[in-house]
Amino acid sequence: VINVKNEKQEEKKENLTEEEKIEKSKELVTKCRKLETQAIEARRKFDWEWLVRTLYVNGYHFANYNRGTSTVVFSSRTGVRIPINLVGAHLRGVRNQVTSFQPKWEVLPKVTTESAFENARYSGKVLDYIYDKAQIKRKIKEAVTYGLINSIGIWHFDINSDKDIVINNEDPYDVLFDPNTQTADISDPEIGAEYVIITRKVSLDSINKNPKYKHFDNLESDNFVAAAEYKRFLLQVTNQQIQSQTEGNKTKILKQAFLRERDEDGDIKINIATYVDGIEEPLLEELTNDNEYPFEVLQGDINTGGIYGKSWIKDLIPVNRVIDALESHIFEYNHFFARGRFVVDKNSGVRIIVNQHGQIIEKNRGSQVTSLQVSPLPPSPETQIARMKGHLEDLSGVHDVSLGRLPGNVRSGVAIAELRQSDATNQSDLVDNLEDFLSRAGRKILKLVAENWTTTKLIS
Repeated sequence: VINVKNEKQEEKKENLTEEEKIEKSKELVTKCRKLETQAIEARRKFDWEWLVRTLYVNGYHFANYNRGTSTVVFSSRTGVRIPINLVGAHLRGVRNQVTSFQPKWEVLPKVTTESAFENARYSGKVLDYIYDKAQIKRKIKEAVTYGLINSIGIWHFDINSDKDIVINNEDPYDVLFDPNTQTADISDPEIGAEYVIITRKVSLDSINKNPKYKHFDNLESDNFVAAAEYKRFLLQVTNQQIQSQTEGNKTKILKQAFLRERDEDGDIKINIATYVDGIEEPLLEELTNDNEYPFEVLQGDINTGGIYGKSWIKDLIPVNRVIDALESHIFEYNHFFARGRFVVDKNSGVRIIVNQHGQIIEKNRGSQVTSLQVSPLPPSPETQIARMKGHLEDLSGVHDVSLGRLPGNVRSGVAIAELRQSDATNQSDLVDNLEDFLSRAGRKILKLVAENWTTTKLIS
């Protein structure tokens, strides 16, 4: 979003020589890179946790990190391993439960005048129009999914060439926040973020042909599919996106830094610096009159004193690992029990022939072939699985009734409704966070509409 630039800052810039302007621009990019490095180091632990959790939700339950080769091994030949992805099922249950009330905006007037009521009514119609136009229903589900796995979901607000509101869900890997941020309301002047940096992969051609950007002859493509190290690995594993370039589709990681600048009166302005690695000067620098970031953050749980949290899924993974191990053990036992185990003499010449007469076992004369008795499976694995599933339901807040199963002998509609309500109460923290998030998003949308819709627009 481009606003009118600060006139005083522009006057100061005009008084500088060309060399001083270039030097000042280089200092800005150097500052952005230092802030970027600071944010990356502060978030490294979370990046690794996000990688592990995302792989688990995608079904890679037996992935192990090899410190010697710095690689992740996804399978091994040591025994039978069956992934039972209950975490993914419970995640869908929570997401659908949280969004089942179909959250939308309702605009209320601050005062009881006729014009205020009319303004609120038209504002509500505008938000309803944007809700359908920008596919907000799907974007809410995507933000909740990021919040459950990565602890935060991020919306990025912008305006396209037709002056329509554009809302994008940003991957938490691609957005770096000031490590000292203490609240999800990152635009808070006191405890919000002092800077936000967003990275994305774009084509080199789009950079070179953008009329807003300053052009450099030595701008070259890189071979990165993403800026974040662990996201690059994740894309290689899940989407088969390798770090390579083709001559007709060269790409570059484009970075935008949103920095707070305060004037003599303490008023905040957002300075936007667009830059790439390998170039000392920014491609574009914009000093806006806006004091808010074009981002809103949804927290997946209650995080005190920070923007990142442990995420909802963290406590479920250890329980699901136990279920995977027990189910694999039961399957392996049933496999051996069905096929049988035999004791044969060494060099007995045993071989099995299968034809239309059935299965025939041949052996040398005098050698012994006997079946080994297999002990029945004790009931303890089944009991342990039932206990683990109970723990999983309690930790996730999603029980049988929310997964579409009747709990026990309950058949009463009133009892089932009460159980559903009890499950919904377990998600009240996430629902409250979602309501606060949408309230901030709605105010930001109306602000963008007021600043950019200058002609009549037909909405239904």
